[in-house]
Formats: sequence, structure tokens, C-alpha cells
Amino acid sequence: MDVPFSFPRFPSLQAGLRVGFPNVKMKAGQAFCMCSDHIGCRNDIFRYMSRLKRSEFLRIAEGIRQDRKTIIKHNPIGSDEEILLWMLMSCLINYLGLDGNEVPCFPGPTNAETYKTAIIFIVRNTCEEEIEFEEVFEGLIV
Repeated sequence: MDVPFSFPRFPSLQAGLRVGFPNVKMKAGQAFCMCSDHIGCRNDIFRYMSRLKRSEFLRIAEGIRQDRKTIIKHNPIGSDEEILLWMLMSCLINYLGLDGNEVPCFPGPTNAETYKTAIIFIVRNTCEEEIEFEEVFEGLIV
């Protein structure tokens, strides 16, 4: 039985199909899982499609830097640095579509260092390219 599933951020999965997902077929722009449990294919494709390129990370960070005054104005809890780092982390989580198992947990109060550590964790697990995190973090506040 064909089970459809869609990827709102990725209208076409042709690239994913070329790298080898034998149980996934495209019909009219929608992906269909052809295997028996339907879970393995989805997880494989989501993991493949949820990769982060260095250029995308820098674009997200630059957008936050450009909008920093508005972001800080509408999120007045915490220091400016904490607010902007929280926003960067939140944008990455949403952009990558991470679920609860892939998002860092905070056992206690958070601060700028906590968010920096979480961002590095997220990016290192989803990006294969090297990123100078300190430059990005410093650029948010400038």
C-alpha cells in the first residue's frame, strides 16, 4: 500500500531519490513510501534533507543580526546577547525540523554560553562544513 508523505520545505525529492532511497517513489510531486513499515524511509529522507549548509547557517545568522533591534524589542527577557542567541537556536531548530530527541535540553537556568553550546551542538550534528562560531556569535551583537 502506498503511503504518501510530504516535505513542505522541499517541494521535490528528486535529489534524494538519486542518492538512494529504493522504497520511495515520486508520483505527481508527492513522495510515497513503498516499504512495509513506512517509518524507515521517512526517517532516512528527513535526515538526508535536514542537512545544513554553511551558507544557510550564515544567512540565518545575518538575518537575525539585521533584525536584532526588533527581535530584542519584542523579547525583552534576558540580555541582548541571550535573546539573539535564543532566536538563532530557535530558527535552526525550526529550519531543520528537529524533533524533541534532537534538541538540546537545558537542565538549569540558561545564559549566553548555554545557547552557544546548544547552537554548536545543533550545527555540528547537521552540517558537514567547518564554521567559525565565535565570528558568528560576535557578529550578532555588533
